[in-house]
Amino acid sequence: MSDTAEALYRQLSFGCFQSHQSLALDEAESIGIKNGCELSRKFLQDVINGLGDGNIGPFLQTTDGHLLNRKQISTRIVKTPLGEINIKRFRCCSSENNNYYQLDAFLNLASSSFSHELRRRIAIEATKGSFSEVSSYFFETENIRVHQRQIEEIVVSASCDFDDCYNQRVTPESPQMSKHFLILTLSFTSEEMVMRKKNLPEKAKKKMKKSIA
Repeated sequence: MSDTAEALYRQLSFGCFQSHQSLALDEAESIGIKNGCELSRKFLQDVINGLGDGNIGPFLQTTDGHLLNRKQISTRIVKTPLGEINIKRFRCCSSENNNYYQLDAFLNLASSSFSHELRRRIAIEATKGSFSEVSSYFFETENIRVHQRQIEEIVVSASCDFDDCYNQRVTPESPQMSKHFLILTLSFTSEEMVMRKKNLPEKAKKKMKKSIA
């Protein structure tokens, strides 16, 4: 853990609450949540910094034979559920200006400025309400500003495989599987007891036939 993260941890453990001797529980919770999230973000930043900048040598050769010997350091800002982090990485390029970022591939970064985990959470929250509600939720709970247009793009991207997924599903109604499936139907009473037609009294059988008709 870096000196900055250690200082923040000490502040969270001692300084924050010692300077507020008469805190109500909800006030203490707000201070703890705010500083706790910042501590987690600092820890994540330290982990990313410890991975290096993706500099693997004087040049990089791609699978199609291109030699990338032009290198430059650049910084990318990525939004995560813990907050924004800065990723410093080497950019390798060729004379055709094809850019390659080794560290981006190693970290499996999304093409957008949002991490995969944040995109997943946004897509899940979007199933519960409107885009404006999702935007307000992330700003109020995680201090992350996500515009409605960005939420819409994430949701559309997350749902791109739905049609293919359902088209590939094999069901008992599918012609290739209809011969291999046996459908078992059970009826239950209000007491969750299995109800077998052959064991029903005649009066119950007549009542059941009327309800079906």
